[in-house]
Amino acid sequence: MGIAVALTAAFFWALSARFYGHSTAQWSVLLLNFSKNLIAVIVLAVLLWLLPINYSADLDTALILIFSGVIGIGLGDTALFASLNRIGEQNTLLIAETLAPFIVITLAFFLLSETLTWLHYAGIFLVLLASDLAIGWRHHNRLDVVAVLFAITAACCQATGALISRYYLSTTELGVLESAVWRLAGGLLFTVVGLGYLRLKKQSIRFQPLNRRQSTKLILAIFLGTVIGVFMLQWSLDLLSAGLAQTLLASSPLFAVIIAWLNKERVTRRQIAALCVGFVGVAVISFA
Repeated sequence: MGIAVALTAAFFWALSARFYGHSTAQWSVLLLNFSKNLIAVIVLAVLLWLLPINYSADLDTALILIFSGVIGIGLGDTALFASLNRIGEQNTLLIAETLAPFIVITLAFFLLSETLTWLHYAGIFLVLLASDLAIGWRHHNRLDVVAVLFAITAACCQATGALISRYYLSTTELGVLESAVWRLAGGLLFTVVGLGYLRLKKQSIRFQPLNRRQSTKLILAIFLGTVIGVFMLQWSLDLLSAGLAQTLLASSPLFAVIIAWLNKERVTRRQIAALCVGFVGVAVISFA
């Protein structure tokens, strides 16, 4: 069940990436991050209020989850968008989605005492290899060190947020939906403070109006990638070890290849090979 949930989250993230389109270029990264977090918090908070769910987070737990959202969703997604703007989707994902699982696995071993079998490690290696093959590295005239640092920062922030979530979801009665709301609230808080700081410094905040088509795509991207995606992320962290969840979430480039094929776009032999390797990796993890 946990594997299916994590792969579903990866699919929604891959699908949402196609809908963001020019939004990352027309809006500042903080404004874009603020918009998606605000919409997601409202939608999930309303669901939390409507559904017969008992709130289980005490003040300390809520504050720590908010902090994990500040780091993982606020700072992490802002760094990710900043890297996307500078070196594009391929190179950003190649760095961030490869590093994050390794960071999570290492820290989860030392901090949460999570251990994996050798079959798990073999499956993880195959899934990450497949994702890297599917993405590939797009060469630029020069190495953008700042963009690479942004991508590394995003990976570290994702890992930190995942570890904190895993700890509280596995050791308390905290619900998945409630944890998602608290984390998104932390991401929203980060962007509010960031935008407020820019206004105080009288720095311009890039904003170009979107047409109806672009607005529709942005709303779809937010709903799929943040509302559903973050909920599925928290659910996978509730069902799986942090390392396995983060690895399967990093398979989103493989789903991007499948989506491209369904849209009758060109798919290379290397990407087809990546899908085969990724399928084997998921199978190994499933039967480990």
